[in-house]
Amino acid sequence: MMKKRILVTVGILFLALGLSGCGGGGGGSASIPYKKAYLQTYDPESDSYVGVEGVAYRCGPDEGVTDADGTFRYVDGDRCTFYDLDDTLSLSDPDLLYLGVSRDGSLGWGNVPYQCISGYEGLTEPTGRFQFDPWWEPSGDRCTFEF
Repeated sequence: MMKKRILVTVGILFLALGLSGCGGGGGGSASIPYKKAYLQTYDPESDSYVGVEGVAYRCGPDEGVTDADGTFRYVDGDRCTFYDLDDTLSLSDPDLLYLGVSRDGSLGWGNVPYQCISGYEGLTEPTGRFQFDPWWEPSGDRCTFEF
């Protein structure tokens, strides 16, 4: 009888411990409201804006590399830094890079505050263009934007 009482008590204890993790609070993590934008250059041959692939960036705590469309992701309020911006990234003038809000380049992202380690700083132009030094040593410029 004593053994049975101990087993029932232990069983109730395990059941209580198991259910204590099942609160009604949803339990999952909140979805992060990521947005997409594009790092682009102008292609004079096709008269269009194209993505710049392979640029390392950091937006808030997240790190990534731009894809073939120049896509990067951010959250409103992030500071995003793009690394190793050099003369190999542009298809026309070596310092022509743009921030775009559309993949096809039809809509630039103007008036974004930025600062580069080369000393260039200000707001992006209405087209999304920003100034940087493509020959900054040792491995290209690094620019940080305030989204």
